[in-house]
Amino acid sequence: MDEKYYTDNLIKYSKTVNLAVKISRLGAGRQVEDKTFWACILYTKMCVTGLSILILAPESEAAEKKFSHWDFSSLFSLTRNLMECYQTMFYLCVDNVASDELKARRKLFNLHDYYSRKKLFSFTSEKKEDKGIEELVIKELVETGYFKTLDDKQQKHYLKGENAFFISREDIEERTGTDKNNFKLLYKLFSSNTHTFPMGFYGMIEAERGTGVKSKVEIGYNGLALEVGEQYIRQASNNIVDFFPDIINQLTDDEKSYLK
Repeated sequence: MDEKYYTDNLIKYSKTVNLAVKISRLGAGRQVEDKTFWACILYTKMCVTGLSILILAPESEAAEKKFSHWDFSSLFSLTRNLMECYQTMFYLCVDNVASDELKARRKLFNLHDYYSRKKLFSFTSEKKEDKGIEELVIKELVETGYFKTLDDKQQKHYLKGENAFFISREDIEERTGTDKNNFKLLYKLFSSNTHTFPMGFYGMIEAERGTGVKSKVEIGYNGLALEVGEQYIRQASNNIVDFFPDIINQLTDDEKSYLK
């Protein structure tokens, strides 16, 4: 991977992110159904993260920089966040499943949210617990037809609130048309830097990476982050245009070429 690889991906990523921001604004302020509402929320989050990546990208025009700073690890972390955000958007809003299963997915998210907040506050002096809310989010989940199709073991597992999804990230990716192994490879690579696992910092000096200085490894890894991030943002943009078909008529021919 040479400098042209990085430059080409930076140009393409920049155009895709700017287009996503435009699409987000064109879709704002509308009365929409629940599924579309959450798609807009998650898409907005992707745009915010996408712009953060652009600002951090070396040699980007998104922000003034007094010096060249190469930090692929930070871009990896944000790109992983971008991937996860799109997976959630697809899972809750785009995936072609029965309406009752989609409803169950949202109710499981509510249960996971409740227990996550409960656990968070358990570490503070302000322990918050509302049995009424807990009983309500459980009741809403167990009353869905989809949840009732699960066996007792599965139901007990999900009622613990530890899982936000009924299916794995790999399965979500497969539903989007992505190869599972390719996703797992990228997710493992990005995660090793997000969590500062040994693979993220072993051999830093020998490999000339992770020191903020431009190198072949930094050029390649930063370019990879932009290439992957662009694909997810573009995919999400296509989904939003499907929700709001009128947006396509408000785009230039050049902008349309970046979709699908």
